[in-house]
Amino acid sequence: MSKLWMYSTLMLSGSVWAGSFIDNSSVELTTRNFYFDRDYQEQSAYPAAKDWTQGFILKANSGYTEGTVGFGLDVLATAGFKLDADAEHGGTGNLPRDTRTNEPADSYGEIGVTAKAKMSQTELRIGTLMPMNPVLVASPARLLPQTYRGIS
Repeated sequence: MSKLWMYSTLMLSGSVWAGSFIDNSSVELTTRNFYFDRDYQEQSAYPAAKDWTQGFILKANSGYTEGTVGFGLDVLATAGFKLDADAEHGGTGNLPRDTRTNEPADSYGEIGVTAKAKMSQTELRIGTLMPMNPVLVASPARLLPQTYRGIS
């Protein structure tokens, strides 16, 4: 009996998910090719900072489920790849580096998930965030955007 109840609940809830949850979903892929070359004129430990990198940013945003409180899920996947960089010209901030050797990583990435709920005009987001408000800004100034984890 409990299995029958579970299956029927899943079948009925399918119509709830199929509404605006899917219809209002979006997927966006952004690519960035970033060449950074800074020549320090004065004497310093590093005479120049330079690298060439390729980045991919995938954003998948769902709509909200039907009902008084709508639920949704967003996914942000980022990946950065070294095209040309070395230990001698480090310090651009585009690639993570080994703290002992200063060698740049060949690649790096991250997957962030954000659960969201909406009631009327109020939205709650928990997880990976890219805020753009007067208090906190997720900077897009490097290869991959800056992200935060928290509640908004």
